[in-house]
Amino acid sequence: ASNAYWLGQNGFDEGAIVVGADSTDATLTDADTTLDSFTFRMEGDGDATRPLLDCAGVAIDGTPGIFTRMTFYIDTNDQLRCDVAGASSVVLVSGVEDMQVLYGVGNASTPNRATRYLTATQMTSADWPYVVAMQIGLMTLSDNTPLDRTGRDYILLDKDIDSTATADGRARQVFTQTIAIRSQLSG
Repeated sequence: ASNAYWLGQNGFDEGAIVVGADSTDATLTDADTTLDSFTFRMEGDGDATRPLLDCAGVAIDGTPGIFTRMTFYIDTNDQLRCDVAGASSVVLVSGVEDMQVLYGVGNASTPNRATRYLTATQMTSADWPYVVAMQIGLMTLSDNTPLDRTGRDYILLDKDIDSTATADGRARQVFTQTIAIRSQLSG
């Protein structure tokens, strides 16, 4: 699909497939409003025998031009959640304390290659249609306290986490992944 196909609607700029925030919308179920979130939209493929599913396991409408929005965020109970178009919110995994997101952005002359990575706050409306990749960082934590209460510093993409915030005896691990936004790369 070309960028012109992705109309500006429901908080998306024209041509954008993903949009993010450095502070999660408080209207989402139990949202931790201090952490990053991101929303992407997708269209079903129209194949009723093998439909695409949203994160709640519901078939995505395959009607051309009808898009389903899914927002990923961390809640106040340290759970990674997915909200489907404001209608339903499901827990994907527990034990996720923090999420940070950077957006790989191209431009008109290099639309299929990330030339820089930006936070949602650094993004402009002109940048969102050129997001071709995302770096997602998650900090997980144990549900028990096997360690002493000496904290440790962590770096989660663009965020420095001070040892005073981790001095609770829980084990933590940072995971990062860069994901290509294929719909933008093929446009």
